[in-house]
Amino acid sequence: MFMIILYHLFFFFEFDNKNYDTTFKPLWLPLHIGVLEFVLISGYFRIKRSFYGLLKLIVPVFFYFVGIHVVVATISDDWSTVNFHALTSGPYWFILTYLYLYLLSPMINHYLECITLRSRIILLSSLFFINYYVGNYCIADNSLVDGKNIINFICLYVIGDTLHQYEHIERRIKTLHIILVYVILNVSMVALYVRTCDSGIGTRIWQYGYNYNGMLLLFNSVLLFLIFSRMSFCSKFVNRIASSVFSMYIIHHQSYVLYGLIGKCVSFIEINVTNNWSLFFAFVILSIIIMMICFLVDILFSPLIRFLIIKIVSIKQKLSVCGL
Repeated sequence: MFMIILYHLFFFFEFDNKNYDTTFKPLWLPLHIGVLEFVLISGYFRIKRSFYGLLKLIVPVFFYFVGIHVVVATISDDWSTVNFHALTSGPYWFILTYLYLYLLSPMINHYLECITLRSRIILLSSLFFINYYVGNYCIADNSLVDGKNIINFICLYVIGDTLHQYEHIERRIKTLHIILVYVILNVSMVALYVRTCDSGIGTRIWQYGYNYNGMLLLFNSVLLFLIFSRMSFCSKFVNRIASSVFSMYIIHHQSYVLYGLIGKCVSFIEINVTNNWSLFFAFVILSIIIMMICFLVDILFSPLIRFLIIKIVSIKQKLSVCGL
């Protein structure tokens, strides 16, 4: 989530910077992997779908989305700005697409449990062809162009599951070697794009290293995933942060929060920093602060959200008893 927030700061606030193309845009390449990491992790551990789990996914989203809109409309006394349809479009594509994956996960898991190595290879080959070849080279299907679709998420989910099933093979590769390849890849992509951003080479680097269905981005994401998968996280704090990912995403991505509160902080930073490196490190610190504030907000309201979820489950159980 930290990388997603940092990426959003550069994406939404530095378009007009005179050094945008040569300084800030290249940084998107190593930062644009947060979504892929989340789906890879989901595939690695496999989603355990349940009614309670579904509610844990969607209730916080609706709670914060509706809650922030209502609070802002009440304070400004202007209800014309409230637009609940915004949840089904634009920046919330990630939440909706992940919801589709969550709903489909039992069927995907069942197939993956019964699958042979040969069938897994055929499945991955088919998904790669659709997602990475058709999505990048065939313009007939616009829904596959940038990878913001369920096909890409299923592909990533299967890749994550495959990494788990054949963990004994990838463990033969030394962690240090993976880290070196990851660092070299990202430094090379950024440096090469800075030098070739106005040429056809730069266009290809951007296509394969930035788009969600880019092979370079996939390789980059898998490398980072393998690095973190070898670390031991036995911390309740880390697990609690992980459980608040969707809440952090929906809170910081609200237009009132992003362009209002966060936008003012960015303006203050831009006025007071002296160079691009200072701006970068200021954005890193701001991203951490935003993430922790969103986390604290989620902790504050999590008892209420949990109460709503339990109430909905209770109502469902009563309806089931009544045969409805």
